[in-house]
Amino acid sequence: MQFARHGHSCCALGENLIFVTGSRKDIDGASKQTEMYNTDLNKWTTLAPMNTARHYHSSCTFQNSSVYVFCGISNDSKKYLNTIERLPVRP
Repeated sequence: MQFARHGHSCCALGENLIFVTGSRKDIDGASKQTEMYNTDLNKWTTLAPMNTARHYHSSCTFQNSSVYVFCGISNDSKKYLNTIERLPVRP
């Protein structure tokens, strides 16, 4: 990974991609960052950041084509979130 993380979430898409999102610690903007790991290439790629900095959230894939990040705790307000973000899945 390119960003230090704590309280993050991860999920797999297909057979070779792993997405890691958010962080409780906001070092280098990690709380908004999305990274994708390609197991075939053994390579990390930084994707577009999330709209909301969050930690202790969940993520999942849907129909093997989309990644969704939802709920958790806002890094800004420290309050629970009830939002969902659909992430771009290609760099």
